[in-house]
Amino acid sequence: MSDTLCIVFAALTHYLWLAVFTWATIIVVILCEKFVIHPVNRKSDKEMTNLACLLFGLCIPLLIVTLTLVVHVLIPSDVGIYGRSVLCCIVDSRANLYAFGIPVALAIIINIILLTVTMAGLVLQRRKANVLQQKPANKDGMRDLLIFCKVSSVLGLCWILMFVASAVDTDAIWWIAIIASSLQGVHIFISFGFSYQSRKLWNDFIKRRKN
Repeated sequence: MSDTLCIVFAALTHYLWLAVFTWATIIVVILCEKFVIHPVNRKSDKEMTNLACLLFGLCIPLLIVTLTLVVHVLIPSDVGIYGRSVLCCIVDSRANLYAFGIPVALAIIINIILLTVTMAGLVLQRRKANVLQQKPANKDGMRDLLIFCKVSSVLGLCWILMFVASAVDTDAIWWIAIIASSLQGVHIFISFGFSYQSRKLWNDFIKRRKN
């Protein structure tokens, strides 16, 4: 692979990973706004919110990658930040920390805080509803835990293990972290693709096709 193509591939991969965590943060902000903070009802406000989310999700990763490319070009080095020919990724450890590690860690911290606030708000609302309707809350704890696990898979919280592995630096932890992060998509598919609502939609679709 040529040096230019390698740099383009590395920068694109960098952008896509940053975009994943940026949009995960946007998702949890929307969840928190919808279930905890007063929801946006006016159409104009919703359009402005959607536009702000779109610009934030596209521009923040682009800004970080652009700054990294500028540093890559300006600082003379044999391999640069994005590597050349073989290593088509961020090869400089300091650049990896500032251009990827810190933004991802910040996104994960924000996601944990907002998800916790959202879940606490949902639990409080459900308890109030159960009191008013005089319903038992025996299964609510397990259901809330299941919701937390499902949403956390979308938000990429399993990447916490990658930071733990970097700090501990043992083969066993690295294997666990790599397997957990690699199976994130599988976890999302199982959590949402096999949910009751998804199965019902598929059954209805198959029945309509047969008829």
